[in-house]
Amino acid sequence: MTPTERITLAGLLKEQCQTGLRTIADRIKNGAIFVYPTETIYGLGGSSAVFGVKKRISEIKQRAAGNELILIAPDRSFFSTIPLIMPLSAEALAAAFWPGRLTLVLPLREAATSLAIRVTQHPFIEAIFRYLDAPLFSTSANLSGKAYVNDPAIISGLFAGKVDFMIDAGPLPESLPSTVVKVGLNGTVQVLREGAIEARRIFEAAGQAVK
Repeated sequence: MTPTERITLAGLLKEQCQTGLRTIADRIKNGAIFVYPTETIYGLGGSSAVFGVKKRISEIKQRAAGNELILIAPDRSFFSTIPLIMPLSAEALAAAFWPGRLTLVLPLREAATSLAIRVTQHPFIEAIFRYLDAPLFSTSANLSGKAYVNDPAIISGLFAGKVDFMIDAGPLPESLPSTVVKVGLNGTVQVLREGAIEARRIFEAAGQAVK
């Protein structure tokens, strides 16, 4: 099986001419699936602007196709073309925890569905988005239903021959994944997954009673 190409984050960010970042961005724009670091855990993703990327990620992760993926970007402006609804409680949560370890599941205008988004300013995300104009799909870099491990060597082996490359930042500090919060049209707040941010802090920031 072909080993996963591992590109060190430290070396990538040290490049003065930014050639390496441009090359990686071009690969992402052409549909590359890759592993990359975030402020919580390693993610598995690709460009949300490329047809077929979402399906391929789900297949690599061995995840049911109906399970939605998170979209991430370093700034809310990258979600501006998506018809999201941001109730006041969602705005309060964004102000309190973005950029950071919060994923918001927000309703979409004129559609009975929702979309999960997160704003992160991890150095890799900030750097690569100088050359990207669409959010990245993101999901944890593990197989569906299996435990996540924090060792890039193990992650690299897990996805050998399946992903196009990995941005290797070394072992990340131990962390829970992002906390996932669903906000309803009427501003109600539901913690779907308590992660790096405690549920108590979520309800306090949203101005709602702790549940």
